[in-house]
Parts: sequence; C-alpha cells; structure tokens
Amino acid sequence: MSAADPGNTGRLSALSVDYRSIGDVQKAQGSLAGALESYRKSLAILEKLVALDPNNTDWQGNLSSIYTALGDVQTAQGSLKDALDSYQRGLAIDERLSAADPGN
Repeated sequence: MSAADPGNTGRLSALSVDYRSIGDVQKAQGSLAGALESYRKSLAILEKLVALDPNNTDWQGNLSSIYTALGDVQTAQGSLKDALDSYQRGLAIDERLSAADPGN
C-alpha cells in the first residue's frame, strides 16, 4: 500500500493502524514477540509521520498510544527497563499535548 505511494500520509497512517491492530491480536493470542514486531512497525511509521508534521496532534496521540502498547508487551516479557522507557516516551508526548491544549 505505502510502497506504491510512500508520500501519502493518509495511507501511511492507515498502515500504522493496521500494524497496531495486528499487534493487538498477536498479544491476545500470547504471541508477545509477534506483537512487539508489529507494534514496532507501527511505531516506525508514526515516527515518520510526526517528523513530517510535528503539529499533527492525532499522530502525536497515536505515537503516545503505541509507546504504551510497546510498554505493555515489554512488561509482559519481563523487560521492565524497556517498558519504563516506552511508558516515559508516551508520557512525554502526552504532557506536551496537554500543555499545548490544557482545555482538552
């Protein structure tokens, strides 16, 4: 999908959601390694999107959310240092978004 039109941010965003959904199912099935791989694919896309448009709060929120998903899997795997790092990255994004729009 994105290989044919790598500049189409809408398709890239949809692709990141697809990877997230696959990761959610893999996690529910107990495939933590598979979930981690899918979440990392989603993360890579979201980081690219945020770099293209740092003011897009939807993408920033999705980026925070994928960090939480990564942290959950890392916690389940016993990788607590990695989990803490993921959670802190998500928290930093949420704090920035909250500061920029305190009424939200």
